[in-house]
Amino acid sequence: MYDLAPDQGLPHEIRWILRTQIQLVALLGAVAWFVVDNLAAVSVLMGGGCAIVANGAAAWRAMCRTTSPKKAWQAQVRGESVKMVVTLLMLAGVFRAMPEVKAGALFVGYISTFIIYWLVLLKRT
Repeated sequence: MYDLAPDQGLPHEIRWILRTQIQLVALLGAVAWFVVDNLAAVSVLMGGGCAIVANGAAAWRAMCRTTSPKKAWQAQVRGESVKMVVTLLMLAGVFRAMPEVKAGALFVGYISTFIIYWLVLLKRT
């Protein structure tokens, strides 16, 4: 786990992941707007936004100041639990508030954020 002082915020790696996810989703939204239409672009942005907010919530919840493996593991489990709940609530909210959403584009935006995790692994090697 990361050893964080209260005033330090999120670690550099996590900020990089979130920032890069935002950039990728923005790029995909622009491509969808140029190639398809406004609704596809908004759908991509909504899907990516759901994932980014959920990832941020998970990272925030998983951060802990401990050297105990058990507490670190528990923090990760809590973070992933928060991520699942936030994701489900946000996606349900999008489908409820925007019934005309293009589901395919929404999930392209959502799933595209996972590519960034692979980039982090490549960046570290």
